[in-house]
Amino acid sequence: MSVGLSIVPVSADNWRDCVGLAVHPHQREFVADVAYHLGLCVYGDTWNPVAVMPGDEGVGFAMWGMDSDQSRWIGGVVVDAGKQGRCSIPRAKPCRS
Repeated sequence: MSVGLSIVPVSADNWRDCVGLAVHPHQREFVADVAYHLGLCVYGDTWNPVAVMPGDEGVGFAMWGMDSDQSRWIGGVVVDAGKQGRCSIPRAKPCRS
């Protein structure tokens, strides 16, 4: 079953859902807690947090940023352990120039 996926800015309404996300124990060495990433977003000037939501339920977190040289980045990607591998998201179509 395909599920529509929304990527929405983290807000006063959904930040608690994001902070509650956690990866599997064996993945913790590869990614920091969402609270750490939100701190980078709030107190830095590069990162912008987003919640990944199929429907109304938060399942993931990421942040995007743009450096002074206009390079763009995606970081802090977290998909909740309980949600990993549970939904089928349609494949993106290849970009054409």
